[in-house]
Amino acid sequence: MKLATVEYEKTQQTALVTGSGEQLLLLERAHHDVTGKPAPELETMQTIIEGGPAAREILDRLADEQPASAIVDAGDVRWMSPLPQPVQIRDFGCFMDHFRNARARIQGVALEDVELPKIQLERPLYYIANRLAVTGHESDVVWPEYSSLRDYELEFACVLGRGGTDISRADASAHIFGYTIFNDFSARDTQLEEISTGLGLSKSKDFSNANVLGPWIVTADEVGDPYQLEMTARINGDEVSRGTSADMDHRFEDVISFASTSTRLYPGEVFCSGTVPSGCGLEHGRFLEPGDVVELRGRRPRGIEESSSGVSGEVMVLGVGATPFGRHADTSASELAGRAAIDAVEDAGLTRGDVGAVFYATVSQKAIDRQHMIPGQIALRPYGFGGVPVVNVENACAGGATALWLAIAHVRSGLSEVALAVGVDKLVCSDPARSLEVFDGALDVAHRDETLAGLASLRSGAG
Repeated sequence: MKLATVEYEKTQQTALVTGSGEQLLLLERAHHDVTGKPAPELETMQTIIEGGPAAREILDRLADEQPASAIVDAGDVRWMSPLPQPVQIRDFGCFMDHFRNARARIQGVALEDVELPKIQLERPLYYIANRLAVTGHESDVVWPEYSSLRDYELEFACVLGRGGTDISRADASAHIFGYTIFNDFSARDTQLEEISTGLGLSKSKDFSNANVLGPWIVTADEVGDPYQLEMTARINGDEVSRGTSADMDHRFEDVISFASTSTRLYPGEVFCSGTVPSGCGLEHGRFLEPGDVVELRGRRPRGIEESSSGVSGEVMVLGVGATPFGRHADTSASELAGRAAIDAVEDAGLTRGDVGAVFYATVSQKAIDRQHMIPGQIALRPYGFGGVPVVNVENACAGGATALWLAIAHVRSGLSEVALAVGVDKLVCSDPARSLEVFDGALDVAHRDETLAGLASLRSGAG
């Protein structure tokens, strides 16, 4: 169920969004037309949330009946924030790779050299956002005169349906009413100045319409698993960010439990995830200009519900990135491998929901020395493969070893049908003898026969 707050005929209305958002059912009008009675519990999103199961029962009835007299076109309304004045907004830092990416760019160091404070890894830290500087879908944001470095942040948020104090992690999900998209507009030049004082964030996040929620709240039962969402950002129609909620290091269960420690939480509070990796200009260098249109989306991949690719079984993806050189000199080998993996998926007509495993290979000696110490998911998280098993093949130059690793995974995964998609970015193999050496040295003796059988199967299947 998707619930919105809109302005229709100069009045604020709660609405049930139908289909993909082309039409809305005005809830108070629908209730009156069905029952002949007013419905104060449907007056605002806050009263719906506080109404609990009783309000949900009314919503379910209206969703079934949907009187035509209460249906309006989306083009005839002005979208507001689903919660025009939330009880509270807390913005957490749940994605560690966002901070790694940002620090690497700000400090001018390699991503693998970034070290985050231990407390940040252990606790879902947050700041309190201005709950009165909130707006909704299709709103204009007037940028403050004191800033010239304009940035967006791709986030999503949960809305509390129940309050409480000292909520356990095990019970936390039962306190979630639903989820929405959050854009935390940020004045980056001002933010860097404020951070240097050690006092935290101030005017870099606090200006009119800086906090955008919506266009609607999707109830928790309809979202299902909130950690399987593809998150994207577009500027003027061009995709600039892609990530996944699967990459949350601190999940909403963690943040609810943490925030409620010795503190009472209330229905209608908004808990924001923090920026999805690659989800802001500070990470990739594309900042906003006056007149830009920013579009954020969070949706379940098709593969979660159904796959339209026609591929039988799950898909193994191999992304290969060579030692950066030439036009790639400022790009890490693992980044090239990530891009190649994405290319492989798209070239095969797949979605990330189709992918059962990802392998990435690099030729960078530094990567070979260090990547084995870093979980593979970290290197490929910015490319939307969070939650998918990821293996680092280490040396792309050793083509035989790459194929061997694929074969081992094929045999041990127990998958009877496996498709293979391969993407290669500037692969250079200057030492075939070394490839054979690595191939022989990596051979798993205990599984030699089945590994070779798996390799033969993959070769024939891949054509």
